[in-house]
Amino acid sequence: MKYQRFLNDYRVYFGKSPTDEQTCYYLEISQETLERLKIAAEACKAGSMDKEMEGTDGLTFGDTIADPEDEYESVLDNLEREKLKSVLWTLVDDLPGKSPEVVRMRYQQELTLDKIGETVGVTREAARQWLRKGLTELRKPSRSNLLREFCRDGEIYSRGVVGGGVGTFNRNWTSSTERTALDMIGHRF
Repeated sequence: MKYQRFLNDYRVYFGKSPTDEQTCYYLEISQETLERLKIAAEACKAGSMDKEMEGTDGLTFGDTIADPEDEYESVLDNLEREKLKSVLWTLVDDLPGKSPEVVRMRYQQELTLDKIGETVGVTREAARQWLRKGLTELRKPSRSNLLREFCRDGEIYSRGVVGGGVGTFNRNWTSSTERTALDMIGHRF
């Protein structure tokens, strides 16, 4: 849908179709992904799934559709998730002191504060403080504003309201919004 919307908006605004390079640049996708999107778009126009596709040697639209048993997400969702990971971990890597290492161990490797402290060579309390400092830095507008484009119509807020509160925050030093954002990108980055 995002691909079709882009094509329609471009045609309306410029009066012509975009080049493949322009489409790849705007949607931030590879040429290979664009080819798959074109095939999917053509499949939507086809009257029959058994109709042969133009420019192929007997390939039908039905041959290009993923098996419903496969649990793959759409191409654009995967790209958006990868971009979010890239932005998020770049922000984490820019944190001061031992915070990047501690945040990565906590959320990528899911280590306990005791194990993190042992690995980094600090006490459990020091590891907790580095984690808290890192998360506090990530909440600052200069960093958090870079993540706003990934929010979907209040989804983080609405999911974050449940299971929050001071007690939960005091136990794990992570707000419900942060937990929701981490869950949305799959906990393991």
